[in-house]
Amino acid sequence: MRCRLTPHCNVLLQSSKGGACSYPLKTEGGIQNRFITESDVYRLIIKSKLPSAEKFERLVFEEILPTLRKTSSYSIKPKRIVSPTSYIKVHPFIEQTLTKAGLKENQLLLATNRGVAKLIGFNQLKLWM
Repeated sequence: MRCRLTPHCNVLLQSSKGGACSYPLKTEGGIQNRFITESDVYRLIIKSKLPSAEKFERLVFEEILPTLRKTSSYSIKPKRIVSPTSYIKVHPFIEQTLTKAGLKENQLLLATNRGVAKLIGFNQLKLWM
């Protein structure tokens, strides 16, 4: 069985430490495969002329790396943060019940958050911390 990455593997193995091309390896447990490292996958993609590789390269160089440089993080989907006042308005039943119980302002907000977190399994206010 010939490695599809053979033309690239020699260059990668010479250019980086610990690189490994995918190839069959006979072991006591049977035939195993070895694969190139993650960093070498990126090197292959960047050198590739395939449309899918060029699309990935654009994503990395035009979106991911600039965002990492500017914000020190990257997320596929930005976290949606709801303001505390709109959070309470979304759940009027809980707010009305807690208001009748005598809770006001911050106590009302925190108790509403606890009630909603129990219902939906997510504490929205933890995003603010």
